Amino acid sequence: MKTILITGASSGIGEATARHFQANGWNVIATMRDPSKGRGSLIWAMSL
Repeated sequence: MKTILITGASSGIGEATARHFQANGWNVIATMRDPSKGRGSLIWAMSL
């Protein structure tokens, strides 16, 4: 399994990219400046 690091994953293209790779079986490491903005994305990723 491949792993990818995505910065700016709390919203926009970063979030979409993280979701895309995760849905395609990659391990995704997502970083963001303000984790409170990305909370919904984190919950989504953990539910899969």
